[in-house]
Amino acid sequence: MPPNQFLLCTDLDGTVLGDPEGEARFREWAGRLRGRVILAYVTGRNIGSVRALIAEGRLPEADFASTDVGTSLFDLRDPQNRLARHYLSLADPQWPAQRIRDAGAGVSTPLQGPEGQGTFKASFHWDGADESLMGFKARLGWLFDQRLIVTAGQYLDVLPMCFGKGQAVRFLAAAAGVDLKRTVVAGDMENDLDMFQIGAQGIVPANALPGLTKALEGNDAYRSAAREAHALLDGLQRLGLG
Repeated sequence: MPPNQFLLCTDLDGTVLGDPEGEARFREWAGRLRGRVILAYVTGRNIGSVRALIAEGRLPEADFASTDVGTSLFDLRDPQNRLARHYLSLADPQWPAQRIRDAGAGVSTPLQGPEGQGTFKASFHWDGADESLMGFKARLGWLFDQRLIVTAGQYLDVLPMCFGKGQAVRFLAAAAGVDLKRTVVAGDMENDLDMFQIGAQGIVPANALPGLTKALEGNDAYRSAAREAHALLDGLQRLGLG
């Protein structure tokens, strides 16, 4: 790895996407630093959506993508995506996704559509009420070693404990041969939290949800006064990576 190369793992919606001018600035930055930055998109979107955004020109080409809240991984440079097999081997192939969906679904926590589900992700809408969340947890009380991610007061994702955005970043850093101190993460929602807890350098935009900013109290991630991609570029400049 060149001595000045670094890994950028960024969320998309609200972090890169959202402001056309900011998106254009980010594309210019990525083109200018091509060869120095290893770029990874770490998002709750599925891979079809990510590929479409790249094809449309809204996102620059990337080296990696971790999609579906850190439960899928793609080496975008490798048509065979061999790296994904190693990542997915971390989880029990018999993980009970359908059983979790059947138990968790309710009037206040209906299932998300097929595009929101995955082999290692069971995803639900949520009405935001504490009592319905308590009921959801009670119905899934038989689960052990699972991760529940509550996002934006609207979404619930259940994953194996071995997965999540933070785990995906750790895995990608190791695969790319980049120390976590040379890794930068950026995100704006609660499902980005574990990326900020692995020892990487962090960037938080001004539009970050209160649930994330509160959880990051005491964390040394850089809080930008700018929004979305403008904040990402501001943070990268502050880190000397602009």
